[in-house]
Amino acid sequence: MIDSHTADLSDIGFNDLTNTLLTAGKDSSIKIWHAETMTLMHEFNTSEQDPPTRVVSSRFDELAAVGFKSGFLRIIDMKDLKVIHETMLFQSQVMDIQFDKIGKFMAVFFRNGKIVIINLQKEFQPVKNIDYEHPNAHYFSMSFSDDGAFLANISSNANTVTIWETKNFSLKWFIDLTGELISKIQFAPNGKDMLVMTTSCKLKYIRIDPLSSPSDELETVRDQYGLADKECSDFFITPNNRFVIVAGKDGMIRVYDYFMRGKILPQQQVFTGHSINAERFVV
Repeated sequence: MIDSHTADLSDIGFNDLTNTLLTAGKDSSIKIWHAETMTLMHEFNTSEQDPPTRVVSSRFDELAAVGFKSGFLRIIDMKDLKVIHETMLFQSQVMDIQFDKIGKFMAVFFRNGKIVIINLQKEFQPVKNIDYEHPNAHYFSMSFSDDGAFLANISSNANTVTIWETKNFSLKWFIDLTGELISKIQFAPNGKDMLVMTTSCKLKYIRIDPLSSPSDELETVRDQYGLADKECSDFFITPNNRFVIVAGKDGMIRVYDYFMRGKILPQQQVFTGHSINAERFVV
């Protein structure tokens, strides 16, 4: 454990190619750490009026992206420890950033409901804008499929999910979960499922069939209830597709078998120890 900032952390990211950890704090600082020794390697300081709100690291290369309250976006080279690109696309807080896993696209989700797709191979050029009229004020989540073929995002009112083909960013599927409030989505590494978490701590397993047409209804193969005693704040599927890790606002972190065979794995721990809720995973 490290006492890394003078105020709460707003986000954290890890780049396994450089073995570095990136932390963003509400003290308006961004820090890069050596992941094994936890030695501070570099620090960026920003305006107190414009703190960083989201940091994400690429799994394909040595890049990381930092989004700010103002809508400002910075791209950092985690090897050379320097900012290599910066831009402001909208004057709206950055709520989520996702890199695809093949090093081609990055998606940025703004509080005003706009999503911008950036081509990393063409000098960070924006190539697609997606606009929603009624974004939920609290829940913004996106996920690229492991093969980079699809991008999914929470859409209007946080009760629907839209899935786009990244070949030309045409709409592939629309998932209507009216009556639910969606907090996070993630494609599974197995290439078959997308998991959808609701604020009621339900996890829906939706089967993704690339051969199905846009008019086909995607199959829900499992609904898992009661993953935490209170609202879930985050979940993560491990890269080997064996486990689902769930953070709850009850201050607990639970490890489940991916297929939910039984309850919490008997050989795993249920982690607790802080009165402050865990809000974000990085693996």
